[in-house]
Amino acid sequence: MALYTRHMETPRVHVPTLQEEVAPYVNLSHVERATMLRAVCRAGVRMAMARPDTAQVFAHRDPLSAATEAQLACLMREFRSA
Repeated sequence: MALYTRHMETPRVHVPTLQEEVAPYVNLSHVERATMLRAVCRAGVRMAMARPDTAQVFAHRDPLSAATEAQLACLMREFRSA
């Protein structure tokens, strides 16, 4: 067994750069992006509907951070004063 492992090479896996990963999406039109977004949302709904706790999944809301709440309050003040 040691004879074989000595000659085996670790398989190399290509890990794409961020630029390589996003390249197919950079020049999409708004319609193409909307089509992809719709497909992703529909897939998410199908996954949630397949769960036994569907109602809880749809009812869940991630809490906002204090920084986000402060920024939203600032934006609301700006909007109301405009």
